[in-house]
Amino acid sequence: MNPYEFLGERVGVFGRAGPRYLEPGTSLAAVQSDVPAVRPADRLYGREAEPRTVLGGGESVLDAVREQALESFAAPCPVGGDGRHRYTPRAAADGVFGLSTVSDPHPVCRSVSVRVPRYSPSGGTATNKSPWLVGPRVKSSVATASKDVLRIKLRAADFHAFNLLGRVAPWTAAREGGREVVLYPAFDSAEAFGDVRNRLGWYFPDGTVDALDLTVSVRGDIDDARAHAPEAQGTFETDYLPLSNVDPRTLDERARTADALLVWDADARLSGTALRNAANVDVVDPAFYSHTEPVTWGEVSAAARSGLEDRSREVYESLEGEAEAWDESYVFATGPSLDRAFEREFPEDALSVICNSIVRNDDLLEHLDPDVLTFADPVFHFGPSRYAVQFREDAVRAIREYDLVAVVPEEYRELLVGHYPELVDRVVGIRSVYDDTFRFPTSDSLEVMGTANIMTKLMLPVASALTDHVRIVGADGRKEDESYFWEHSDIGQYDDELMNTAFETHPAFFRDRVYTDYYQEHIEVLKDMIEYGEKTSISYKSVTNSNIPCLDSRTIEEPL
Repeated sequence: MNPYEFLGERVGVFGRAGPRYLEPGTSLAAVQSDVPAVRPADRLYGREAEPRTVLGGGESVLDAVREQALESFAAPCPVGGDGRHRYTPRAAADGVFGLSTVSDPHPVCRSVSVRVPRYSPSGGTATNKSPWLVGPRVKSSVATASKDVLRIKLRAADFHAFNLLGRVAPWTAAREGGREVVLYPAFDSAEAFGDVRNRLGWYFPDGTVDALDLTVSVRGDIDDARAHAPEAQGTFETDYLPLSNVDPRTLDERARTADALLVWDADARLSGTALRNAANVDVVDPAFYSHTEPVTWGEVSAAARSGLEDRSREVYESLEGEAEAWDESYVFATGPSLDRAFEREFPEDALSVICNSIVRNDDLLEHLDPDVLTFADPVFHFGPSRYAVQFREDAVRAIREYDLVAVVPEEYRELLVGHYPELVDRVVGIRSVYDDTFRFPTSDSLEVMGTANIMTKLMLPVASALTDHVRIVGADGRKEDESYFWEHSDIGQYDDELMNTAFETHPAFFRDRVYTDYYQEHIEVLKDMIEYGEKTSISYKSVTNSNIPCLDSRTIEEPL
């Protein structure tokens, strides 16, 4: 691929008439009255750039932007990538053509319009600049884009190297408690703080952070940040947060001794202040590496929360009591064959376990009459994106209407109950143990082997613990020519607009996922788990056809 090829269909213009799009091939002469010059941004993430006018009468807008992009700079990806990207950020004044990234290694950039504050090493504060990127596209341009595996491995090495430094450095040690939390580095405006403040409102629910001390350094009125929550996120209440707004020097002092030093710009973790407290640095930069940001928010907030009653054991005991009436269980995944579930009536005396976005479809819920809902994803279920907000609204409605028990990872139980306290008697938190020993949870030991897929993480373990005959529906697996995780059911999925809000809120999560590796690991774990269960006299059958070998060989004679 020509690295300078314009991959989008339109160019964004910021002129006197306001923002608008131009079609490729539009001449500079045709827009000079509105946009007097094509020029690099006045400031690029803390670095000064000399303005340069590109005139040319009849030359193509795209040609002019390409030429300037090549000559002006090769900058870090605006959502955190570390490759060379050629685009023209939006200028602070006069108007400027914006070109989406044209470099394939970081495909997120060409499909997501984001505002991400970046760290300026010289000033020690954030600068918040907004490159104008081509508007959000469907998931195929983000999650299915080609992956630069080498860059992903380099980012992984960077991530693991810093974690190792925190564990072995003699000048720093991990602190217990997690009560003193510092957001680092400083923000140069309330607007720059808007994204982080809104995430705090989700991850630290009201009534769970009474003993918490949150320190930030924000130039200007900190409350103005409430008006700058990203459009891709739900808007969360934040007035209750125990925020202390201090000057940058005080921020540095507190950062050196914080129980949790939340670095919202990954570059700042290499500053002297952060390195002195490396053992307690947690990166929550959404553009850093893979799932680091959403998982870290969940872990830090779980450590800091207090005062929520945990009734997981009692709730699970109630399921064990009902299990005497269940001869078999049906586990419903979200593959395309789930659409055929309406073709069969499922036994009323069977345990019905559903997952994830099945909760959005009322007709399907009524047909399946589920007993247990499982969900575990830090992005799609326990994040602040509008996708996750919509999912939770649907999940809570399903829990109420069908008297469901929700089974979730232990670290997210309090987060869910903190926002929905009426669910305290309906939610079970189960701990993942990351070793090679399969576990089916009991009320005396609410543990499972940690895996990366909802089927093996919660669905099969719960069904196997409560019944001796497990039937699997809708686990189609992945075709050889697929570039995303796998195809999903049409009746159990949210639309692309909501999907894109997850991509925008957690860009590195999708940029750094290699789906072929993920899938191969999943089918191997699934095979081993089923064989483990069969050794304990549990039978497994797939009611629908599947591309997964261990399910294909266990398909019933007349599948749906």
